[in-house]
Amino acid sequence: MKYLVAFIFFAIAFSSFAQEVKKEGYSYKNTHIENILYWKTTDQLVTLEEMAKISEEFPKFTVEAVYNKYGQVEKYYFDPNNPYVSTTRKVELQPKMEEEFPEFFFETLNGEKFDKENMKGKWILLYFRHSIRNMNSKQFEEIHTEVLEAKKVTEIEAFAVFSYDENLESLLGAYQPDIHLVNNGVGFFQLFQLVAMPTSFLINPEGILVAKFQGMEKVQILDYLK
Repeated sequence: MKYLVAFIFFAIAFSSFAQEVKKEGYSYKNTHIENILYWKTTDQLVTLEEMAKISEEFPKFTVEAVYNKYGQVEKYYFDPNNPYVSTTRKVELQPKMEEEFPEFFFETLNGEKFDKENMKGKWILLYFRHSIRNMNSKQFEEIHTEVLEAKKVTEIEAFAVFSYDENLESLLGAYQPDIHLVNNGVGFFQLFQLVAMPTSFLINPEGILVAKFQGMEKVQILDYLK
């Protein structure tokens, strides 16, 4: 009976892990929680019965999410050796300077689709901020100016990615298409372990991260194009 109660608890609690993973041209849904949670130690799926036992032994346990290039959860890991693993983002896990930047795929506010792999040969600027609330408009205008100047001498795609579903058009619509706007990008904040807002990354035409800017630091693109 106790396992049955735990099972019901898990069926409710873990149903929130069900995702719709959107990809170009199609989508699929993970509707069964047994297809989402894996053992960290073996990379094997966790069964519902095993979930019930985990819940009994480790109340309020935590899981590690693995995100794909679409900013969607691909799977969750439970580590029996560290059942209360910290889920706090860690700056040391961010993309490393002078290394290949991770793959990503954005769908913009205008419905355009951009895949990092297909942008090889171009510079890429990624600007991340949780919300347009209390946004520093002067800083964003300066970034826009840098992007326009950069476009005079090279090919560059710039993106402003926000966590939530907000009316970006009202405040930032005039900056399109010089800066592509992306809504509902919270998964990318997890994927890239962002801890300071805003954070910007500059990626060179070979796909290598060459600069990172945080907070009110001036985003100086042109310095890297020389």
